[in-house]
Amino acid sequence: MQQYEKEHRALVLDNAAECTVLLKTDGKFPLGKPGKLAAYGAGVISKF
Repeated sequence: MQQYEKEHRALVLDNAAECTVLLKTDGKFPLGKPGKLAAYGAGVISKF
């Protein structure tokens, strides 16, 4: 693992909890109104 990867990993681990959004159990997204959303990561699957 390169040094920049270690630094990025540490940054993500430090901030992940504040940047996480969970879906409600009924499948609705917990936002008051429509807006833009970005999803990143290996687990993101597009169904469009």
